Amino acid sequence: MKILYKLWVVTIILTYLFAQYLWFRCIQIFKERKFQQDWIEHNVIIWGLACSKLLRLDCKVYGHDVLSRLKWERNIFLVANHQSYADIPALYVASQKMYGFVAKYELKRIPFLSFWMRVQGCVFINRSKSIQTIKKLRRLEKQGKSCNLAIFPEGTRSKDGQLGPFKPGILRIAWQLDAVLVPVVIKGTRAAWENREKINQDYPVNVRFNTEIDLRVEKKTKKFDQWQKEFYEQYQILHASLN
Repeated sequence: MKILYKLWVVTIILTYLFAQYLWFRCIQIFKERKFQQDWIEHNVIIWGLACSKLLRLDCKVYGHDVLSRLKWERNIFLVANHQSYADIPALYVASQKMYGFVAKYELKRIPFLSFWMRVQGCVFINRSKSIQTIKKLRRLEKQGKSCNLAIFPEGTRSKDGQLGPFKPGILRIAWQLDAVLVPVVIKGTRAAWENREKINQDYPVNVRFNTEIDLRVEKKTKKFDQWQKEFYEQYQILHASLN
């Protein structure tokens, strides 16, 4: 029964994305670029809300005021723990803002999926060529295009809900870009999807945005390795403090 439920959810999501893809292609013909971008941002949030409804996520959000005081013309990285595929719609619902995600370069080869990832501003990373990624993001910065990303520095989903070690690669990119980091803690999404027990039940999900960290300031007194160690220790405390 749970397998059928998951197939039903995935089918609905893919059908919705395909329909919106066709509609967007029509919009590209008749509407100007500004309208296209506004349409994408609006519909990405709608997609997040739709996924949350399908999964019956009961989201509680803490610290949303942190996002309202950020200067989004800077490079902003939301740094979150990763325990479920449902983390992505939960983040969209909690923030009510569109941003890209860091993804494996191999996903760029999947035509339909890569289209939506590109228009959202996702960054495809070849882990053996991180310097090229930094150069690409710096070029965007010089063009006046800030890089707003959500990143999962654990690199993979936690299977038991415990916080895994942070891989330095993406954090080093944020360091090189003088980004502003917003630590985000997510709890409850794995129970709603990967470990779902009951279909007709709401699943509580807590999302907390914590005080931002300006890496321009951090770099004045710290080296990357020292800062990364301290940041992980601070994040462990934040993670443990949210039920």
